[in-house]
Parts: sequence; structure tokens; C-alpha cells
Amino acid sequence: ETRLRLNVVVINSALNAYARCAQWKKAMELHRKSRMSGIRLNVMSLSTTLFAATNYFKHQQQQRKQPEDVWTKALSLFYSSADARLTMNEVCYTALIRVFEVAQRWQRALGVLERIEKARLRNDVKTYSSAISACAEARKPAAAIKLIKTMMQRFVKPDIKTVSATVNACQRAQKWLQALALLNLPRALGLRWDTVMYDSAIATLVSSKQWQSAVSVFERMPALGLRRDGVTFNAGLFALRVGYQWRRASELLTTMRLNMVKQDIHSFRQVIRAHQAALSQGGRTRESTQRIVESQRKVEETAERVIHNFSSIGASPSQF
Repeated sequence: ETRLRLNVVVINSALNAYARCAQWKKAMELHRKSRMSGIRLNVMSLSTTLFAATNYFKHQQQQRKQPEDVWTKALSLFYSSADARLTMNEVCYTALIRVFEVAQRWQRALGVLERIEKARLRNDVKTYSSAISACAEARKPAAAIKLIKTMMQRFVKPDIKTVSATVNACQRAQKWLQALALLNLPRALGLRWDTVMYDSAIATLVSSKQWQSAVSVFERMPALGLRRDGVTFNAGLFALRVGYQWRRASELLTTMRLNMVKQDIHSFRQVIRAHQAALSQGGRTRESTQRIVESQRKVEETAERVIHNFSSIGASPSQF
């Protein structure tokens, strides 16, 4: 009988399979048993096992389940690997930072950055971006912005993902002034603008009641060569709804159709609520009220067709 001889290549393949399936317990158990059996694992083995822990966290969050406290076991694995004289590199440290990111342990992520420097390794864009994402998850925009400044001081050029992660940190903490200022950073760094970054900035401005600035950012995007998708248009509609701009919201809904951007149930919801908000305002003349009611009726007729289409594929009308 032919038996498969286990080596680090075979082990790493198995660890990678567990990581892709978010099976962190099996990955860690395989890592532990392999070391005990005398197989000399490498940095890829460690980083892949940590990747399994990260994927587990993400999977639980998507399922809206409370994840187990995996980050402590991941940290223990990291230290035990270091004690086993495994030479760590930036890949291992970045993998550990990502575990802290999804576990919302931003201070420990910053601690890893310091440890990299003490190990006389160089933090690169990936390690900084992961740490900034950890700050974003924890709603710590000041820490994220400080890291951006540190990168530039140490001649590590941020990429667009790094800047977007920083804007996301501002969004989560509703720091609209900082988010607005960061939109100018890509030009200064010679980077191409990013749609996701602008979506985050618009969301930040709307949640901070700065609907006019949000609309201004939305309208600026085509001039920058950014294609506005359904998410972006819905954010613009939401901004107009907050500002009681029912007429402009109706026009923007038409613009979506003309630009062949798919309208969804959220698009019509924002327009109808913009009309309702306008109706709830006092001091309107009878004529202006009639115009709003007539316009709302047309939008509702279209919305009813959308709701019917969504119901046919299993979506609940209560979502509208």
C-alpha cells in the first residue's frame, strides 16, 4: 500500500483548503500536529493558518453570528511559531494584522507595526493598509490619518486602497470634514480616484446632515472619470431626500434610467420619501402641494411595478 508522505508542501495545500473554507479550528489543529510530528513548517504555513482565522471572522459576520474569540489563539500561534525560531517576514505580520482588523483590535494592530520596525523589517503599503482598515473597523479616523502621515514621512507611498480605507474610517465615525479633505489626497499623490472612496465620502456627509456637500461630491464624479453605479446614485438620492429636494430626486431617478444604471427598490424608496418629507413641511401653497402629490403618484406607480418584480423573485414588499 502506497502511503502519502507528508511534507510542508502537502501541509500548506491542506491549510490553504481549510483557509478558503474558513475552517480555522481544523487549520490550527493541523498546524499544531504537523509541528509536533517534526515537519518543519514555514512562513507560508503560519500566514495561511492566520488567513483561515480571518476568513472565519468574516464568514461569521456575514452570517450575523457572534464569532469565537479567535484572535487570542491566533496571537498564541504567532508567538509559539516565533519561539520555534521561525524567521518572520512582512507576510506573517500582515496576516496577523488582518486578524486584528476583523476582530476589531486596532490597538494590537498598531502594536504589530511597531514590532515590525523592532524586527528591522520595513512596513509596506499592505501592512499599513491593513492597520488602517483595523482603525476603520474601530471607528478611529484620527489613528488612520496619523498612519497615512507616517507612511508619507517614511517614504511609503499610499495607494488608493489605503486612502479609501482612511475615508471609510471617517465615514464610520461621521467625521465629514476629514473625509472631504481626504478626497484631495489622490491628486497630490498622483493616484487615480476610486468610486468606493467617493461613495464612503458621500455616506459620511449625508449621515452628518451635510446633504449639499454630498450632492456636490456626487455631481463632481463624472468630471473625474468616475462611473457612478447604483450604489452611488442611491447615495445621491438619499442626500436629496435629506434635503427635501423632491424635484431633483425625481430628475435623478430619470438620469439613472437614461444612463442605463439599474434602479432598485432602494432608489424608488428614497424618491418617495423625499416627496413625503416635502409634503410634511409647512407653509406650502395649495398649488405646490398638488404638484408634489402628482409627481409622487407617478413615482409610486413605477415603484409598484418594481415591487411586483421584486416579489416575483422572493423579495418581501415590507422591505420597501
